[in-house]
Amino acid sequence: MRREPEALIWTLHTAIGNERALPDADAWRTAIPALGSSRLLGLAGHLLGARKSSLPDRVRLTFEAADLEAEVIARRNRAQLDHLLAYLAQTDLRWVVLKSWPLAARLYPAPAYRPSGDLDLLVGQESWKWVVQALLSAGYERTQENETFHHRFLRRSADGYHDVIELHHSPNPREFGGPEAEEVLASRQMFQSEAGPVPIPSPDVERDLLVRHYLRHGGSQAILLLDLLLHLNGESFAHPLGNLITGDLARLDFKPTITGPETWRHQVLARWMAARTFAERRAARHVSVAGLPLALARSNGAALLALSRVVWPKYPTPRWRASNRSGFRRWTWRLHRLARLGRE
Repeated sequence: MRREPEALIWTLHTAIGNERALPDADAWRTAIPALGSSRLLGLAGHLLGARKSSLPDRVRLTFEAADLEAEVIARRNRAQLDHLLAYLAQTDLRWVVLKSWPLAARLYPAPAYRPSGDLDLLVGQESWKWVVQALLSAGYERTQENETFHHRFLRRSADGYHDVIELHHSPNPREFGGPEAEEVLASRQMFQSEAGPVPIPSPDVERDLLVRHYLRHGGSQAILLLDLLLHLNGESFAHPLGNLITGDLARLDFKPTITGPETWRHQVLARWMAARTFAERRAARHVSVAGLPLALARSNGAALLALSRVVWPKYPTPRWRASNRSGFRRWTWRLHRLARLGRE
């Protein structure tokens, strides 16, 4: 298995309270790109505290700049949530916040140490058009992107910072299984934040969603794994996809507190994850082409259907469907995809 930078491993262990020797200055210097791509720079600087003064000037200044940027983002996300609550809190509409600012406020020393570029809302079917209208009234505009299970709304500001809301009608792509929207909405409870009462999923449902969110991104960001570890707080957790996470825990020197059965459908994604570090996964243009649909499909039948679409998809992307691209270009793209599939 590929080894992560020691400074990144130290940050993850220290964040959940594990004792670990502090890496030397050179280890921090070389780990800056990996920490940045995993959104852990601000948290690492916080955990280092006064020890940052012993690091090279360039590394120390990088941490300080990350702190300032994360604080600005956290304040904007908090203001965005305040603004949203003013429109939705007094209604009977059914919605919950997934991850985002409430998760950072509950699990991290401060919301700034878990930066998030958007606010994720899951909305009940009967409430959908009313929530959309509330967002439009609040100054958001709907983007033209063709999303599969969520839609993006953006509010532009004079300072160049854009507030983004992802409005979900399902917590996961339908073909990947997991909790249905109704199950998540029925489990909701209120988190008493400084911004006011915020509806969030129950702990059990949220843990399931965090596992699926981490794997849906191909395990490409260490902070998504840290979300789950902080949520578990040392408890053991069994999950149908847990065996995929066990591999990452082992190479990060964690005890395997997350377990699950090993199935034939997990093998391709497990090999892909084992052969790449977080930074390498994130840098890859695509995550494992066959591994994701195989591992996350809700059943063996759905997995085989998903694999057939991977091997010979009708269109490369949804945008091709609305375009007049030639059949020759589609064939070329398919053959290129098959070549990539054979290298996994």
